[in-house]
Amino acid sequence: MSEQNRDARALAAAAQRIYPTVRAVSFADINEAWAQGLRDFRAAPVYGLVFGGFYAAGGIVVVLGATALGLGYLAYPLAAAFALLVPLPRSVCMK
Repeated sequence: MSEQNRDARALAAAAQRIYPTVRAVSFADINEAWAQGLRDFRAAPVYGLVFGGFYAAGGIVVVLGATALGLGYLAYPLAAAFALLVPLPRSVCMK
């Protein structure tokens, strides 16, 4: 198969993709999300507080550690990496 045929097929496949429909978000949707979150928290408050406390304490340790080492300019990137990487073990614990 020639290079041009491969490119033409790739373009044809890309043209046939179906994209998702984006719906508008209303205040009712936001209120329902808040209500569901509050219901979940009321069902298991200790679970949420333990993980929330862990994230807060971990973030404080990251910022104070970076500052103590004279790397204050890395505090924000390290805190962002902490926020992205910490949920991974949590998702394994939930299975």
